[in-house]
Parts: sequence; C-alpha cells; structure tokens
Amino acid sequence: MILRPTLEMAQQGGLDLKLQYLKDTIRLPHRNMMDALDRIRTSIAPFASGNLTTVVGPPGIGKTKLGEKILEDTISLYADEMRADPSFIPAIKLDVPPCKSKSSTFPWRDFYRAILHELMVPEADLPAQFSQRPGTSSVLGTRAPGEESAIHFAQYVAGQALSRRRTKVVILDECIHFANALHSSQDWGNVLKSLANNKSITFLLLGAYGTEEIVRASGQLARRTDIIHFPRYGNTPEDVKAFRSVVASVQARFPLAGAKFEHLWKDLLLGSFGITGQFIRILMMALRLLEQMNKGKDINSCEWSDDIVYAAMPSPEEFASISDETIRGELCITPFLRMPAKDAMTRLRAKHEEAISYQTDLREAASSSTGEKRSNKAKAANA
Repeated sequence: MILRPTLEMAQQGGLDLKLQYLKDTIRLPHRNMMDALDRIRTSIAPFASGNLTTVVGPPGIGKTKLGEKILEDTISLYADEMRADPSFIPAIKLDVPPCKSKSSTFPWRDFYRAILHELMVPEADLPAQFSQRPGTSSVLGTRAPGEESAIHFAQYVAGQALSRRRTKVVILDECIHFANALHSSQDWGNVLKSLANNKSITFLLLGAYGTEEIVRASGQLARRTDIIHFPRYGNTPEDVKAFRSVVASVQARFPLAGAKFEHLWKDLLLGSFGITGQFIRILMMALRLLEQMNKGKDINSCEWSDDIVYAAMPSPEEFASISDETIRGELCITPFLRMPAKDAMTRLRAKHEEAISYQTDLREAASSSTGEKRSNKAKAANA
C-alpha cells in the first residue's frame, strides 16, 4: 500500500516528499476525468457485469489514478461486507505485464501471478513451468496425464480465486501490452472472453492509444467491450477554461509555499499539450531544477520564478514525440467510439456497404477459382 504524504507534510518536507506528493497524492477532479468516471460507473454497474469497459487516452492523462479512484470507491462501497467476511475482496487492480520483446509470447505466468497476488492466493497454485510450442504462439506447460495445458490450468485457478473471493471489479492497467502482443491476439482474446464469462465480475481496462485494438480479437469480445475516450485538453474555449481550472487547483495545493504559476496557464497548456499528467511532470521538473540551482539551501527557502517553469518545459524533440503520438492516437481511436445518432448511422451504413462489397468480392473470387479449376480439369481430360 502506498503511503501518501499530506499537503502539510509535503510543504514542510524536502524535495523527495514534495515529488511524492505530486506523483501519488494530489488528485485533479477535472472535467475530462469526471466525464470518464461517470461513464465508467455506468458501464461497471451491477447490471453490466460480464462486460469489458476500456478507457483509452494519451500517456499521462490520468488513467492510472482513474483506476485507483474506482478501486477505492468499490472497496468503500463494500466495506461492511469486508468486515463481516475477511475473505471477500470486492476489487483488485494490477498492471498487465509487457512482452519481453516484440517476438516473444505474452507473459501469461506473470499475468496470472499478478492476479493471484492481488487475491492473496499462494503462487504455488500456478504451474511451475511454461513452454512454447515450436512455430506457434501457443503457451503450454509441463503436462501430467489427464491435465490441461498450463495456461488453461492457470486460467482455471484465477477464475476459481475470483469466484471464491467474490470479486466484483477487476481493473487491468497498461492494457496496451495486450494490443502489442498482436501475434497472440487469439490467446489473450480467448482469455479476456473467458474471464468476462464470469457474470458476477465487471472488467475495467486502462491503456494508451492502441488499446482499442483489442476489440479486433473477436466479434464476441467486441460485443462486450465499451470503449471510453479519456482525451487531453485542446484549444476550444471549453477546454481552455477546464485546463485553467486544473492549473488553479494545483497552485492552491502546491507543496512549495509561495510558488506562483497560474498566470502561465497558456504556456503550460502548450508545453503539456493539454495532458494533465505532463503538466504535473513539468512542475516536478521545476522543483528538481530549483534545488539544483540552490545547492546547499533548504528548498523551502528557495525563490521560485517563471524562468524555473520555462526551463522545465519539454525540449522541442520531446514535445514533437508527445504531440505526434497523441495526434495519431486521436485519429486512430475515432472509428472505435460511439457517435451522435446521425453520425453513427452514417458511419455504420458505410461499414455495412463495405462489408457487402467485401463479401461480393469473396464470392466472385471463389467463383472464379472454381471455374478455373473446372477448366483445368476439362483440359486435362481432353489431353
């Protein structure tokens, strides 16, 4: 459990405590986060169990803190039941492990180990070994007569543990690692479908742009998945107003007394590209630079200035990387999002026509292939 310093502790403490406060403690209940929370709460309501709610947005927008909020709210909701039954774990949150390389298979052992760890189940319940079938992405374990493969056994153990703990909500962070494991999409697609078959559980998936690709694993998975976009703040008047309120809120709770930066909101919006987490990182870098420039002095007695903030801004290349990745993500996620009724039907009709055209092409190709085979047979018979 993370011990989060209070504002008073951070203001009285040194650099490390101030940075920890900004990283772990401060919460920004801003407009886009509240909109995402409202949609999530609707999607993970008890009547929606068995579904996969997927929140997608740029790195640093606050998806992890969003997951932490849902975790805390769920545990608080079931606090009385937890006191009555200590074995009851209403919600868990874990990071999806990354593949070790682009050519490696998805690390199923690490994934199930993380689930069982959060459910307080001994790791000994997992198979000891995983191996890969040559030439495929199928993950197998050492088999004894009559036993299923290791991945199926681990999946079974995790499913049983979730049932016995009566878990209601499973929060999976860094789900981009699922989408990145495209070579094993059928494997993780089947796993997600299997987990979602537990009708008493709702799943909240959090990930960077690209995570929305999980719906391509199968039609069944797509039917159960609700994609929620958690966007940055742009340049519209509404977005500018919302971002300014974020800056004002952070200044009011900043761990260095006397630091002023609210008047720099326009430059902070530009430098952070409207990403709240990037804005916080700029302030954290400013604190580090402030201490470096005043070595030997107590940071609480150092003089804050606008120049410190500007020096903490990302370099042009860093900014280009952040903005390019974000813009590409915003463009790519659009087809996965629900639209207003008129726009949605226009887009669905286009997709329907595209599907019919594709089916027609397949039939024509099959017919052409059959005709060619018959012609070849006739030529062979006449030869």
